[in-house]
Amino acid sequence: MEKEELKNSRREALRKMALFGTGAILFPSVNLFAGTSSLSAASFKTRPYLQNPSPTAMTICWIASTNSFSWVEYGETTELGQKTIGKKHGMAVANNTVNKIRLTGLKPATKYYYRVCSKEIIKLEAYQKEFGMTLNSIKFEFTTPGESPEKVRALVFNDLHERPASIKALLNYNTGIYDFVFLNGDLISEFEDQTRAIKSVIDPCCDNFATRIPFYFGRGNHETRGAHAFNFSDYFDSPSENLYYSFTWGPVYFIVLDSGEDKEDSNFEAYGGLAFFDEYRIEQKIWLEKELNSPERKAAKYTVVLMHIPTHHAGDWHGTTHCRQFIGNTLNKYDISVLIAGHTHSAYYCPGCTEHNYPIMIGGGPADGKRTLIRLEADSQELNVSMLSDNGTTLSKLQVNAKK
Repeated sequence: MEKEELKNSRREALRKMALFGTGAILFPSVNLFAGTSSLSAASFKTRPYLQNPSPTAMTICWIASTNSFSWVEYGETTELGQKTIGKKHGMAVANNTVNKIRLTGLKPATKYYYRVCSKEIIKLEAYQKEFGMTLNSIKFEFTTPGESPEKVRALVFNDLHERPASIKALLNYNTGIYDFVFLNGDLISEFEDQTRAIKSVIDPCCDNFATRIPFYFGRGNHETRGAHAFNFSDYFDSPSENLYYSFTWGPVYFIVLDSGEDKEDSNFEAYGGLAFFDEYRIEQKIWLEKELNSPERKAAKYTVVLMHIPTHHAGDWHGTTHCRQFIGNTLNKYDISVLIAGHTHSAYYCPGCTEHNYPIMIGGGPADGKRTLIRLEADSQELNVSMLSDNGTTLSKLQVNAKK
């Protein structure tokens, strides 16, 4: 019924455009996402999802079904009252479907209401612009992080490999609130097209938290595979233009690394001469040294490193050994609270050994009985990290006392 009504509305709008002749025609607005995740063909492809949070900013992402001119309306009450348009090089970001709009000038620790809006573009010529229907989402809400929060609580998923129902199943075993979610790679098995990102990541995250709680996405080796892998960064935002970055939340300094692929770059069958991950990991090693010596990192009570391929306990594939050589040896020189990884599809925890002096916690895999949820909570006294199985059993725990 909803699809038929939208088709009829669009048909009537086109009829009116024919009557009025050429020029800029603005069609009526339609409110969508009214409490359901079923979307019509003339609607958005996804609900909005939150990225790259800070005390004074938040990025809102969503995908429209047709090329559009889009914006976000927001405010501290349901009346909204403020509006942000994506802009670049003196022009609005328009004639696109994938939207990534950053709200700035926000207040720390403040609840905001928001909705996303996309106006269909029918014609975009030098001296003639025609617009179709404006689609408005229902109102959602989020709360910005505090300026200097006393604690941080986060959840980590990894290696779900296109089993979106696993997110809800694992969340059932989380009993507390959380500030953000970190996706530690390989939620997509082969990134062949946009649908993979929507069905495996965006939709299940929106079903469970992402319209109100932000997530970060650390790329795994499987997200580098497939025709759409080159578009990965179009869908997700981070504090850096790179896929490796750092951020501080409460007493924790988080470092996110992009471990790349697990085979040699020279494997022509796999990469066709398009992979340069060895030099990319060396680039990150140089950046990592600077990060670990930064005043912000040294002032933090804990340092948590997140990457998909662990530096150790993951066999001797090239990706692992190269990470060990350039990343693992670097981490050994500093006081790292924990490295959280995935990739092996086998839950594992090592508090430290002769090869690495930092704890490593490796999440499980996609199969029932192998899936894991990693919970992290830190305050001024201690950092606690625990790994739960998909039946709620605690597999391992780590407690780190705050750095003096």
